Amino acid sequence: MGGGGVCVYINERWCKNYTVRDSHCSEDIELLSLSVRPYYLPREFGQVFVTVVYIHPRSNTKVAANRIYDTMAKLENMAPDAPKFVLGDFNKNLEELTLVVTDYIRFCVDCIIPEKTFRVFPNDKPWVNKELKVALHRKRRAFEQGDRLKMKAIQKEIRQITNDCKQKYKRQIEVKMRGNNLKHAWQGMYTMIGKEEKKRHIDTNGDDQAFANELNGFYARFETSDFLLERDAIRQQLQYGTPPTITADEVRRVFNKIDSKKAPGPDQISGRVLQICSEQLSLIFCQLFQKSLFTHYIPKAWRSSLIVPVPKVARPADLNDYRPVALTSIVVKSLERIVLRHILNDVQCNIDPLQFAYRNKRSTDDALLYMLHNIYCHLDKPKRYVRVLFIDFSSAFNTIITTL
Repeated sequence: MGGGGVCVYINERWCKNYTVRDSHCSEDIELLSLSVRPYYLPREFGQVFVTVVYIHPRSNTKVAANRIYDTMAKLENMAPDAPKFVLGDFNKNLEELTLVVTDYIRFCVDCIIPEKTFRVFPNDKPWVNKELKVALHRKRRAFEQGDRLKMKAIQKEIRQITNDCKQKYKRQIEVKMRGNNLKHAWQGMYTMIGKEEKKRHIDTNGDDQAFANELNGFYARFETSDFLLERDAIRQQLQYGTPPTITADEVRRVFNKIDSKKAPGPDQISGRVLQICSEQLSLIFCQLFQKSLFTHYIPKAWRSSLIVPVPKVARPADLNDYRPVALTSIVVKSLERIVLRHILNDVQCNIDPLQFAYRNKRSTDDALLYMLHNIYCHLDKPKRYVRVLFIDFSSAFNTIITTL
């Protein structure tokens, strides 16, 4: 094949004894296989086989795989105990690489991380720890044995442990209050005072599949067109610049900041795995992220999401009483955070200073405080009044044209 071919460079200070065992060059695969005898080699190995391969993106991968198999079988018959290495550019597309990495991570999780089943009771309190449970078990055994003196001593110990646990839980809530984590702080307060959470019930009338299809049709009722022509026209007008360069250290830092309690997406890669294994996974995901930016393509595994209907009220009456919550891949969320950091450097000066949504360290509380401050300042002046207009767009996010 004109202009093609693969080669192997051998450092003479490492090895001078080599033999070409196989070579092949066609439109589907370019292959060169050598047996080498380095100066420093364990005694049980007489030689080492090195095979370099190049597979063109438009080649027949089945034919190429069969050719590699034939070569490896030939080398296996020649020296079964010799180490064999296959190196090269296999030109896997981004979709295949993403699936391979995702499947391997799930395989490692299934093999390494143990599973443990916990029994949870409705009356369990969040401050109940292992020490208190052990004391309760000792009290039960003393009751079964009829030892009243021992029960009395254990009961006194349980009261002390319970008080310590509640104090520790109280300090945790105070830390959340100081850290502006108001949601979890109020949940803890409600638990301590015994306030029950409103139970939200989803009634499917016994047919889960029909209810799911009905919800899908309701959420997709605005998608009357795919806007492919408009999208292609916009793409032709866009001038693609050089994508930002992503480093492995940048990916590692983003993985370390992932909230491990967040639910995973369809790929089932949890945030805890990415956080704990950030040092090991940052390099491979850096390569995937960079390839995605250069090819302007997002793999299907990252674009898929699970839609979970969350009731807005205790007993929903119609489909509009369900809020769709999309569980997307935590991996692509990490990529979005990295890209956002690069985009903000260019558009920061164009962002409205009164935009409180989707901005770091800003929330609806800031918007309310800003509005109330201006209202009170205005009302301090004589003969002034205020009119406020609030607008709520129904299904605002559902009307967004995501294809554009």
